[in-house]
Amino acid sequence: MKKLITLLFLLTLMFTLWASPDGTWSIGFSSGYSNNAVLSQKGYRIDTGYENGHGFSVSIPVNYKVNDSFSVESGVTYVQKNFTWSKTYRSDSETMTFSQTQTNGFVEFPLSLCFSITNGTASAVASAGSYIGVWAHSYRTDRPYNSSVGLKEEGKDDTVSGYHDFTKADNRFEFGFIFTAGVEVEISKTVMFLRGVYDIALTDLSSDYQIDRVVRHDSTFRAEAGMRFLIGGAV
Repeated sequence: MKKLITLLFLLTLMFTLWASPDGTWSIGFSSGYSNNAVLSQKGYRIDTGYENGHGFSVSIPVNYKVNDSFSVESGVTYVQKNFTWSKTYRSDSETMTFSQTQTNGFVEFPLSLCFSITNGTASAVASAGSYIGVWAHSYRTDRPYNSSVGLKEEGKDDTVSGYHDFTKADNRFEFGFIFTAGVEVEISKTVMFLRGVYDIALTDLSSDYQIDRVVRHDSTFRAEAGMRFLIGGAV
């Protein structure tokens, strides 16, 4: 299934870029803020929750402008999809919470069809498409609920942190849909833009390694600013 999705994505990209020889190419860079939520059902795990994580993104967009109304955009993006998972244990004497904060880095390759309304200089742009991604790294900070606590509460906030070694339980391949809306201003051969980006993963963060596992999907919003430079094609 993963190979089929990748093949279809690459074939669509090749067909789109070869569709018209008279368009305008541009390439650039952008960066911004990312906010990631984990969409999940708790299942039988009571007192369990996920908190949104804050991060950043860096992109190299490549745009192919077919005409004043339509363009195709691809490129490569590094985006952090961070979150905190927590579990609360309750007893008659005390309440203890275990939490894990994850800093997750993904490398994504999007492909979107863009529609724009322009007056020649400024444009309102919206796009929709899909992306494939690779879970590149994960840095995790654990706060064990059973940390030993001294008489003066020494050790209460003990944490353990480090880079996670991926196992067969982790699904490092991600595929999903991406939606973008923003504004662009073209001055000479430079396009400056502000945009909001939303992508939602269709794939689970975990592999199918156990029965009745809880499925978790990334849902990420990004606010980006950047610019692209015209590099060839019709002007």
